[in-house]
Amino acid sequence: MHKNSIEPIQGLRKRKSVTAIVPVLNEEKTVAGVISSLLSSNLIDEVICINDGSTDNSLIELEKFGNKINLISHSDNHGKGYVLAGGISAASGEIVAFFDADLVNLSGEHIQSLLNPILNDEARAVLGYIKRDKYTPNIFSRLTGQRAYYREDLLPHVPKLMGVRFGVEAYLNDQFSEHAVKRIPLLKLKGLFKYEKFEPQTAFKEYIKEAVEVMQEIGKRKGLLPEEFEIINSFSKVQDIRDFIKRTNSLTNEKMKLFFKDYVMEYLQISRSWLEKLISEIQ
Repeated sequence: MHKNSIEPIQGLRKRKSVTAIVPVLNEEKTVAGVISSLLSSNLIDEVICINDGSTDNSLIELEKFGNKINLISHSDNHGKGYVLAGGISAASGEIVAFFDADLVNLSGEHIQSLLNPILNDEARAVLGYIKRDKYTPNIFSRLTGQRAYYREDLLPHVPKLMGVRFGVEAYLNDQFSEHAVKRIPLLKLKGLFKYEKFEPQTAFKEYIKEAVEVMQEIGKRKGLLPEEFEIINSFSKVQDIRDFIKRTNSLTNEKMKLFFKDYVMEYLQISRSWLEKLISEIQ
């Protein structure tokens, strides 16, 4: 199998083995490109793909790779935490690296940037976050899906991960001290936003659902009051932007209010045409 000609890191021949884990849910447009890049990398020894109840042609795309990948397929959707837990359990590598299936231009350089710190013993965990350009800060680096860990560090968390859905990144963040984690910008890496995958109203609801589950997971570790959780849970019923703003303003925890405003509103502003269409639908 042809591999990209990437300059080997120090001690490459004796490096730790790496398993790439790719959770897949309705990513027929991009998943094949992600897998091809992983298979072409000199640093990836095993690729595990988990189909989490996709209803599009994602499974067909995955099956095209045959025995080049370890394919696990669920007929029903179980959530990202459950899928990653299964991948960790099945992995043979000393290092496990997570990659989202909706990346559109994953390259050998991106893979190397993510893995080098952990392969070179510079960190116990690496978070590789998408960065639009070298000047733009990424406020959501802690919620990135591109991550690398020692498998032995994650195995004790497998039972709890199985019950976590979109909040899996927040859960993992709390299991590692800051000095053990290294954040790496993955310059020019691109992934599809929900508005590029779904109709506008569906994309908005999907994003709200994800935000709710992330905040629930964060809230468990911040000791929020029961009434705060009730407000967070109520966001699952949000129907439009106006309703979202009203509920956000009802939050009494300023940090959570700020998170909700930034997390959703920045996303909505990414596509002016999508935002204008959403606004026209609710007027």
